[in-house]
Amino acid sequence: MQFLLFSGPQNCGKTTSILYYKDLLISKYGYTSTHIVVPHLTTCYILEKGTTRILVYPDADTAAIMDEIPHQILSGKVDFVISANRSVPDWQRNYFFKLLGITSNFLEIPLGRMVRGTSRSVAVTWYLDSVLKIAEKIGSQPPFSF
Repeated sequence: MQFLLFSGPQNCGKTTSILYYKDLLISKYGYTSTHIVVPHLTTCYILEKGTTRILVYPDADTAAIMDEIPHQILSGKVDFVISANRSVPDWQRNYFFKLLGITSNFLEIPLGRMVRGTSRSVAVTWYLDSVLKIAEKIGSQPPFSF
């Protein structure tokens, strides 16, 4: 299972970004979309193209919502998950990663806003590390292949 995560603090645009990305996959890459009704959640989709199935789970800010993700993965037999996730150091992030057993099988797109106080240095480090991982991944793929 591979995960594409749009991560960041509350109200920074994670859900909106994921829904725009879902629409791009449909309009530009020919995926079809099926809406799934999930408790505590209003927007959840399965995208399909050929044998590829993607679970699009744009809202994952509470434990009750996150607890539904494994059920959707098992029932939908999906290959990939696109989901929102909180940034370091929010408790939701640790819960999400532990619940889904996420270790190295993910790519994270950081969305940010100004962080102040004692957690600023931790949050800035997470943000910059996440941007670097994206740049490294993109740079290793054609047409760049650095």
